[in-house]
Amino acid sequence: MKKAAYIVPALSLLVSSTLYGCGLDRDMAIDYYNSSKSELEAAVAEILENQSADGIALDGILSISYWDGDDTIIEFEVYASGIAPSTTYGGIYYSVSGEPAGFQNTDVTLVETADGWEWQTDGGNCGETTHIEGNWYTYEAEF
Repeated sequence: MKKAAYIVPALSLLVSSTLYGCGLDRDMAIDYYNSSKSELEAAVAEILENQSADGIALDGILSISYWDGDDTIIEFEVYASGIAPSTTYGGIYYSVSGEPAGFQNTDVTLVETADGWEWQTDGGNCGETTHIEGNWYTYEAEF
């Protein structure tokens, strides 16, 4: 009986992760952005000043990452779903230059679409990014 107590919640998590992936989650990221602009702007200012996201936390954000490079970005992970090797990550990011970027600021070719930009690697990983406003974008990456 103890095994069933662990299996049912695990199956529920798997089913909900599968049913609520893609699309609907982007709306969740945009809703978070719209309701938390001042907190996000304050976090970005502090992260850029320190050149690190260490010690920064926001309610409703799973993780915050500072990705330096030719175009520094700061990612705010709003959602993650799936079980390896099939996982989706998504959220919003601030682009210092105002230009779109690949997930974790990786060097990928962004292809413009009607809604934003897409990327794909030779290994089948893929993602998309859309512009919210100013230097802010949504992202979703699938592995």
